[in-house]
Amino acid sequence: MKQSKEQLIDLLERTARALREDDSFEGRISFTCMTDIVDLGKDEFEVDAFVRVGNSLGQGGAICIPPTQQIAEESVLGSNLPGSGSESSSGLS
Repeated sequence: MKQSKEQLIDLLERTARALREDDSFEGRISFTCMTDIVDLGKDEFEVDAFVRVGNSLGQGGAICIPPTQQIAEESVLGSNLPGSGSESSSGLS
């Protein structure tokens, strides 16, 4: 997902804070400013991340930032699903 430099820094700081507080035990963060998947402006990055947080409280939750390509594929695949507004009408009432 396209994110600004400030958003990426916030994600990294939140992850570091969770690690320092023993509140995250696994995750991955990938980011780049060189991709042909999405047009990036100055100080923008393509980010793909999944970081477990809240582990000190039990099962916890996760920070999930899907890659742009996955979002685009889900949008295309989902466009033909019932309820998406793209199904054809049979004319029956």
